[in-house]
Amino acid sequence: MKKALLAAIALIAVTTYGSASKADTYATTPGDPLHLFCTNCSGDNGTFNPFVGSTATGITVTASPGALSATDFFFKVLIPQVAPGTTNPTVNFSGTVGATAFNKDATSATTANPAPGFSNQLFISDVNGANNPSLITDFLGLTLSNGAPPNRLNTFLDSSTLFNSAFNAFTVLTVDVGPIDIPQNGQPGGISPFSLTATGLPIGAWILGDACTSGSLTGPTKCVDVTTATSAALLSVPGPAVGAGIPGIIAGCLGLVAMGRRRINRLRDKVA
Repeated sequence: MKKALLAAIALIAVTTYGSASKADTYATTPGDPLHLFCTNCSGDNGTFNPFVGSTATGITVTASPGALSATDFFFKVLIPQVAPGTTNPTVNFSGTVGATAFNKDATSATTANPAPGFSNQLFISDVNGANNPSLITDFLGLTLSNGAPPNRLNTFLDSSTLFNSAFNAFTVLTVDVGPIDIPQNGQPGGISPFSLTATGLPIGAWILGDACTSGSLTGPTKCVDVTTATSAALLSVPGPAVGAGIPGIIAGCLGLVAMGRRRINRLRDKVA
């Protein structure tokens, strides 16, 4: 009975998260958007794929509608900030890529066109002059593959501000994995080219994957980028305090539901 009650409350909380914000979208003919999964994730709720706490374990990737051969693959990690920003945590990715051990810390990315008066490491409104800038084209200066999701600022903030309404920007970290072949989503026998664990993530942080159909993240030829829509990206969400027991878990889940409802009401007020 207790397990059923907890499962129901957790489902309500995650569903409420999803209904409170807008998912990143892509064109009718998408450029094989990527899907990230992790072993401690709750699953894609239509807006994001949540995991609890600072660690995402067993991260894997697929593509749709077909398999994708990437000349370079990299992760984007978005660390929520209250501008002008704070010290970034150390975010580490470890595990295997193919049969090879992998262990790298994420490094800071910068933009050539920062918002006036702000650091070139800050993804915030007015980057490259855009009110709702694209992380790919406006911040990173890459080229989007046909129809790939643009990863706009507000699609991330809509969800991260559920946990702290003061968030208005992100610092962006990247981790380069290298060339890989990505299997088709849902294809029997399709095996992710990597299985990785990310650590050091604060609440409200995002993990997204990017595959270059040509070029690379840092090479002389600019990456033509296939991105992850926010609905298939990973988001760190809070869990109940350690030692809180069943009442604490229930209270924590109900608190998440309340936050989501407040967010929905604010959005409704703006529309009205």
